[in-house]
Amino acid sequence: MRTIMGALVLGLVAVTPAHAQMSVVPKDTSKPPAETAPSLQSANYILPFCVGDQEVPPNRNYAMQGYCEGIIYALGMALWNRNVCAPQGVIVDQERRVVVRYISARPERMHEYFIYLAAEALMDAWPCKPPPN
Repeated sequence: MRTIMGALVLGLVAVTPAHAQMSVVPKDTSKPPAETAPSLQSANYILPFCVGDQEVPPNRNYAMQGYCEGIIYALGMALWNRNVCAPQGVIVDQERRVVVRYISARPERMHEYFIYLAAEALMDAWPCKPPPN
């Protein structure tokens, strides 16, 4: 069941549209560029939906909270015993807290893809030991 859910979430992440910044209208270079909205796949956009119940954001969106937890769950499954060697009994809520803490400690990287930062967080928290020679 876990494998099916993990594959489903990875599939959803893979088909989420990447919003390319292509424009057919010529830019007006006489004005400074307007501040752009964060990418829908960046940590800037997704991380606020990953906070726990103790830190309820005013814009509570349960679908996006599920999206966040689904990404983390799928990463945990995909990286299990290859890049992430978490002990038995680790649950997705614990993985979520690790990811939130890791990304929050690196505000200069919030513009990067959430999924890459989340993978780094899990690998940093539970690295696998290299096999003995």
